[in-house]
Amino acid sequence: GEGEKVILGCLAQDFFPRSVSFQWTSDSNTEVDSDNFIFSQHNSNNRFTGVSVISVPRSKVLSYKCSLNHTEGNKNVEVGYAISSPDVTLVSVPNGEKQVLVCSIENMATKKASFTWEKNNNIVISTAIKSSAPLKSGPLYSDVSILKVNQTDWNNKDVYTCEVMHQGQTYIQKASKGRPTISPITVTLDPPTPKEMFTNKQVKLKCTVRGQDNS
Repeated sequence: GEGEKVILGCLAQDFFPRSVSFQWTSDSNTEVDSDNFIFSQHNSNNRFTGVSVISVPRSKVLSYKCSLNHTEGNKNVEVGYAISSPDVTLVSVPNGEKQVLVCSIENMATKKASFTWEKNNNIVISTAIKSSAPLKSGPLYSDVSILKVNQTDWNNKDVYTCEVMHQGQTYIQKASKGRPTISPITVTLDPPTPKEMFTNKQVKLKCTVRGQDNS
């Protein structure tokens, strides 16, 4: 969600002498407190590696810049963001004499996505309703397409397929009456603190899985 925290790291390598200063600033030029760690590389050239880390809201992750000051030169780096694959879901909701199928894609890197609907794997359905514009949340986008199905077809257990194309990848979800339902499963990884990451020889990660698999 938007309130989640992420850790940003700024890495400097192969510098000498040891003295170096990191500074993080937001897009409003406000300085941000950081945890800084300097390590000897234990090689013949006696050089050092430095790491500076901050914890920020996920929705603001692209708003920060790391600056490094050293006798060998100064550097400025804007934060890049690696985004995982988007999440695609297909749910069915009864609505009077219709069955409403809602196909959604979330956590997109860009706002461009195309939806294709099929019935029993061979009939392209063009009556679906797409949202007027993708929704932006922080640096990510989401979009949705809705298909209304006659209750008679739904009761015949016809299989409906939603295909979503995004950045050259196709994501497929299927729905039909009586199709086994899998409860949403969430996986949460609790990371260590920045201090634990860079000062301890061992780091513990806590992985929490919630949900029920009805397969």
